[in-house]
Amino acid sequence: MKQESFSDMEYRSRKKKTKREEFLEIMDEIIPWEEWVSLVVPHYPTGKRGRPPIEIETMLRMYLLQCWFSLSDEGVEDAIYDSYAMRKFMGINFFEQDVPDATTLLHFRHLLEEKGIGKLFFDAINRCLEGAGRMMRGGSIVDATLISAPSSTKNAEKKREEIKSDPQLSAIEYRINRRPGRFPRVSDNAIDWERYIENRKSAVRCKVEHPYRIVKNIFGFRKTVYRGLRKNLNRLHVLFASVNLYMLARVGGSLCPA
Repeated sequence: MKQESFSDMEYRSRKKKTKREEFLEIMDEIIPWEEWVSLVVPHYPTGKRGRPPIEIETMLRMYLLQCWFSLSDEGVEDAIYDSYAMRKFMGINFFEQDVPDATTLLHFRHLLEEKGIGKLFFDAINRCLEGAGRMMRGGSIVDATLISAPSSTKNAEKKREEIKSDPQLSAIEYRINRRPGRFPRVSDNAIDWERYIENRKSAVRCKVEHPYRIVKNIFGFRKTVYRGLRKNLNRLHVLFASVNLYMLARVGGSLCPA
């Protein structure tokens, strides 16, 4: 049993928890820590040479805080020192240890990116969700592929090369929602068919929009923070794995069947 610090005793007497603390308690409970740590173990230093490495779970928790709160390497180190909720999530007692420094986190993040550990997390969560009957697969209704693009997003032909060269993908009609301001005016007695069609498309899209809302509004990921697909793709895999777990926890579900 961990020794309780004076800060723990003081915060335990509070009348209200912050939303950050409630969120971190949910994620601490729902994340399969043992499985995620086991995915990192084959690639992590053993400590046979040099100084002993910091525990994988400690570094993983620090990396997740960085992803969830959209912080830099230095920023998450300072935030853990400053925030009781983050320190509690990390399981750090300042009487016994310090927060891993930004350079240590940088090396750990590069390890995850190089080995594609984020995708392993994402795939592992999806396997459990499918096994528990909580994920349905029947095709794709949204194209959310992460691609490398130039600074200008204008594309006169409206399709990417990998789509045009694929017979099946090139035959798909990609229906993009129009902005409300572009609808033509109709009289009060006429049926606004175009607006009705756009509403039906939106009804389909909304089924997959909620995870993106969590990534953007709760996790603060509104634009890429790294250069290169590998780094950003690893972060997105971690974020969407976290989204699946967070949504499951909110409905009171368990990860895997008993």
